[in-house]
Amino acid sequence: MIDMNRADHRLRILAGTLRGRMISASYTNTIRPTSSRVKEALFNRLRHGFTDFGFRLEGARVADLFAGTGALGIEALSRGAVHATLVEQDPHALELIRSNITKLQIEDKSTVLAADATNMPSPRLPVDLVLMDPPYGQQLTVPTLTNLAAKSWLTPGALVTAEGSGEESFKRLPGYELLDYRDYGRSRVFTFQAV
Repeated sequence: MIDMNRADHRLRILAGTLRGRMISASYTNTIRPTSSRVKEALFNRLRHGFTDFGFRLEGARVADLFAGTGALGIEALSRGAVHATLVEQDPHALELIRSNITKLQIEDKSTVLAADATNMPSPRLPVDLVLMDPPYGQQLTVPTLTNLAAKSWLTPGALVTAEGSGEESFKRLPGYELLDYRDYGRSRVFTFQAV
């Protein structure tokens, strides 16, 4: 059972059916929650910026990789996604995610998967959106994208967002088209589409 006194902060869900509800967060060497500014910009972009590519968050199946607190997957559920798979391997983070899901009573819309995001098993069902916020400086984005494609995690045309440091850039990746990237301070959010 998680010791909630160890949780350093609480994060607010920004919009949707769970708007204003709080989830527990802890800042450690392995957990660095996405800032509210970046999260709001990301979800606004998902809602309004990719409709020409056939993407809609409402009704989407989502995977939150390197989930940390589960904040991105939970935000997606609040905004209309039908299911979120939250993938994490850190034991403390897994406890946080499970606690947050239970507190919000969204167990029926979520699956917690204890796994390395660069080497996940095949999914029960593919997803329409992947939200990933890997640890900075560890070069985990490309191996994770490779694993997603190899294990058939993505529906045709699925979107993948990846937060990284502002110094990161990507060459052509087989199976993906880089749609855009946006800088938010020292963070850069890339959006790819499975092709």
